[in-house]
Amino acid sequence: PVVYHLHETLHIPWMQNFRLDSGHCVLNYTPTTGDAVIIDSQMSCSYRFGLIVSNSEGATVRLKPTTAGPDRFKVITSTEFIFNAIVGGGGAWPGGEAYNSELDKSRRWVGTGLWLDGSEGSIDANKITVIETVGCGIGLYLTGAVTRNTIEETNIHLCQHHLRIGDADDARPSDNRIEAFMDSQGIDPSSGASIFGSYNLLTLSSRPFVGGIDLRFEKSAKHNT
Repeated sequence: PVVYHLHETLHIPWMQNFRLDSGHCVLNYTPTTGDAVIIDSQMSCSYRFGLIVSNSEGATVRLKPTTAGPDRFKVITSTEFIFNAIVGGGGAWPGGEAYNSELDKSRRWVGTGLWLDGSEGSIDANKITVIETVGCGIGLYLTGAVTRNTIEETNIHLCQHHLRIGDADDARPSDNRIEAFMDSQGIDPSSGASIFGSYNLLTLSSRPFVGGIDLRFEKSAKHNT
C-alpha cells in the first residue's frame, strides 16, 4: 500500500458535484498537534478514503463547513463519505506499538477520530460510513448544527470515549440516525455513548465498559430512540 506522510493539515476546499476516490492509500499525519484532515463545505459530492492515521491530539478527520460557495451557503449536505479506517493519536495497538496486543494501562488515548463540527455552518443530510475507528480520546463526536445525517460506525474501539452527541453546553445535534458498535478493550475508565442532543435514532451495541457507562442520556437529551 502507498503511504503519504502529511507534515501539515490536509484541507479539502469547498466543492459541489465532485467525486474523489483515494483508493486505499494511507494518509499518515506526523505532527502531534492540529487536525490531520479538514473538510470544508460540500454539496452533492462523494468521497472515499482508505486509512487515515494521526499522531496528534487534534482530530483525525474534521468536517467543518466554513466557506460559502456560489450559492452563499456554509454547509456540508447531500454528500457521501466512506472511510476504511480512522486512527487517533493513541494508536491502533493496545500496547502502543505494532503487534503488541497487551493493554498499556498508562497510555494516553488522545485525539478525536471523526468530528462533525457544525459550529460555523450546518452538516445536514449526509451519509457517512466508517469501517473502523480506533485509538482516540473520542471516537465519534457531533457538535453544533449537525442534523439528519445517517452515520454507520462498524467498529469504534480502543477509545477513552466512543461516541458523544453534543456536549454539556450543546444540545443542537438532532435527527441523526447512528449505528455503532463500541469496545474499549479494557481501557479504564472509559465510556460508550453520551447523548446530549434530541430526536436521534440510535442502534448501539457494545462490550461492557470498565469503570464507565455503556450508554448515558444527559440532562439535555430528549426524544431520542
